[in-house]
Amino acid sequence: MHFVIEVQQINFERSWFFIEKKHYFILRSLVTKYEKDIVINTVNKIVINNVKENE
Repeated sequence: MHFVIEVQQINFERSWFFIEKKHYFILRSLVTKYEKDIVINTVNKIVINNVKENE
């Protein structure tokens, strides 16, 4: 049982790493195309809206 949980955790961390990596490349390309502050403000608004919806 404990082994299964560890394996699931490792798989989750690995998939999360790839998700973060994809997001990093997307954000980097947006920063290249637009201004850094614009991208940061937009991402912050999206996160705030998602948090409000999940409450």
